[in-house]
Amino acid sequence: MLFKPTLTVAPQTFRTTRAGALAYFVGDDPAYPMDKGFALNSWRKVEIKNAAIFIAGNTATTMGNVMITDNGQGHHRG
Repeated sequence: MLFKPTLTVAPQTFRTTRAGALAYFVGDDPAYPMDKGFALNSWRKVEIKNAAIFIAGNTATTMGNVMITDNGQGHHRG
């Protein structure tokens, strides 16, 4: 697994295991103390700005920015 979560910081920026990815989305893993559960937050708005899209056969890869707004009007950029 190769996964770069939207809202992570060093030293646990990247996830290379199922446990690491799960911790990002649902939290409650002492091995990842900064993870609070991305999927559990009440997101209000999501905006995606692609810088590029690469299509090869039936696979597409994108690179860009994601701007998300939570219910408290906090803006996050990933």
